[in-house]
Amino acid sequence: MQDGMKLEHYRFLEPLAFSDHRVDVCQSLHLICNSYIRLRQIETELAGQSEGRFLDQWGKIEAKRMGPSRALLSASSSRTLSTYARQWSERLEARGTLPAGYVAKMNTLATTSLSVRGKVDLKTRFDVVIIDEASQSTIQSVLPLLYRAKRCIVIGDERQLQPINATEDVTYYSNMRRFNLCCDEMGSWVSKASSILSLAQHKLDDGGSYVMLRDHHRCHPKIIEFSNREFYDRMLRIKTHPVNTDRRHGVQWCEVDGVFDDKSNQLESEKITNVVRRLLECGFVHEEIGVVTPFRNQKHLIQNMLKQKGLLDGNNGTIQVDTAHGFQGGERDAMVYSLVVTADTNHGTRHWANAAPGAANLINVAITRAKQFLIVVGSSAGTSGYTQRLREWCTRLEAETTDV
Repeated sequence: MQDGMKLEHYRFLEPLAFSDHRVDVCQSLHLICNSYIRLRQIETELAGQSEGRFLDQWGKIEAKRMGPSRALLSASSSRTLSTYARQWSERLEARGTLPAGYVAKMNTLATTSLSVRGKVDLKTRFDVVIIDEASQSTIQSVLPLLYRAKRCIVIGDERQLQPINATEDVTYYSNMRRFNLCCDEMGSWVSKASSILSLAQHKLDDGGSYVMLRDHHRCHPKIIEFSNREFYDRMLRIKTHPVNTDRRHGVQWCEVDGVFDDKSNQLESEKITNVVRRLLECGFVHEEIGVVTPFRNQKHLIQNMLKQKGLLDGNNGTIQVDTAHGFQGGERDAMVYSLVVTADTNHGTRHWANAAPGAANLINVAITRAKQFLIVVGSSAGTSGYTQRLREWCTRLEAETTDV
């Protein structure tokens, strides 16, 4: 019986590249999966209700997920880091840059900002702390890492979305007064709209330097070129090449004259369901397809429609449907972008989704999740600013295949 269980654990964990196949690792995966399932359930149950109630439930689920996540990270990171260290060592030693065995002797630790407390005591000091995806990291969440660092390298993209922080600024300032901290000098550290990336950029005025990572390796050239022109002042060097495949690729606009109702669009959701069906027929599998939208209500509507039509899940995984904030950091071969807003949408909402300064980051994140094929679904009459130029871009280029 034990040999049978061990074989099943091996079959389950081998594709995930874990260095061992212990029962506790399987248990951690099980608990994490249950947490995400429950999170999806409360998103549906609390749709349209107060953000405070949702965040309260989310916090409870997140607290239960922390322990299993730490266990899983410990099981997986050691093998990943040792593999990278060996590869770096071999390359550098082959070039004669470093003496034999040098990289293998370096001490490294991979962790999240939220789990560092359980991995490192306060006396530990790092020569260098590297913070990746810094635009998503609140300043408060990385303070435990900064406290332990002699130097810090911050890596992020100011053209991506800022972190969502439910704590109001007034609460931070109240706590600062409570501990006799100077609000005038510390103000840039506490705003709920601030990320560690924005703070690092602000501190460059006091001395420091930055390097732009210009090479782009994810998106089809027709997809990333829009962002390159619109958001990055043509500074990106596009290293991806047109894919050599019969599957659809490039960009495409799908016109839908729907109705904006309670931050959702029924007709647009129905069109997206049909688009997803066509993508599956064209050779994409479930785990290669994503749907992104600015609005949580639209996300739930699309998820429910796909589930009712039997399209959400398949033998090759699940189609990811999420808001731009939820999708940041992810990618799919084929992405469908649901704009939702229409000509009858109130001016404030239309401006927020289409043309406001923050819309640039939202739209940039949404379209650059696509590796091969981007389909934008919306109403021409509802576009303006960035989304109008995106529609014109898609219409001019079109995909290199027939309509989906």
